[in-house]
Amino acid sequence: MRLVGGGGVSKSSTPSFAVQQTFATGSAPFSVTATDIDGDDKPDLIVANSGSNTVSVLLNTTASGATKPSFAIRQNFATGSAPVPVTTTIVTVADGAEDRRTKDG
Repeated sequence: MRLVGGGGVSKSSTPSFAVQQTFATGSAPFSVTATDIDGDDKPDLIVANSGSNTVSVLLNTTASGATKPSFAIRQNFATGSAPVPVTTTIVTVADGAEDRRTKDG
């Protein structure tokens, strides 16, 4: 990885990552998106599971100030056959409230 610092000087750096954490989803997870579903200002996860024809929702339960994220046990919702990549959009409607729309594909 090359990082460009102030003055255009290029520096080499080795990125580091936290230890991997795994979270249960449905069968054959295909895509994931992060968005705040429940309005608590923490990113929740939505996973499209092509093997089980479901979407798993994992609500973020990370305590304030924690350095390790945590999520509630998944909630699965049935979809059509083989759900594809998931995206989310936040829209504000006439009542002024933010609504989250999720689209697969």
